Amino acid sequence: ASATSYVFTQAWEHDRVAEEIIDQAADDLSRHLTRMVHMSHLTHCEVHLWGGIFKNIHAEAFIQKIWEKLPESDQDLKMINRSKENPAVLFALKTIALI
Repeated sequence: ASATSYVFTQAWEHDRVAEEIIDQAADDLSRHLTRMVHMSHLTHCEVHLWGGIFKNIHAEAFIQKIWEKLPESDQDLKMINRSKENPAVLFALKTIALI
């Protein structure tokens, strides 16, 4: 996880090995999303992304790469990057029905 920022920076500077790492990660995540959606029988849903990998300055480009690797039938998923938000605050607001 601590190398994530470095790998993303190198990938966006066209380092071939870093690009392959990012491409493989996007492929893996798209496959996991596809399985999750199919196993849960969800369609047209939102996927909220959390975690350090989505805090990177290149996160939106990475999310786009994940989305592009989804099968066409699953490209109606809406991916929302929540990594910069505080989950405890979001939970509290939702609990008191402010959001």
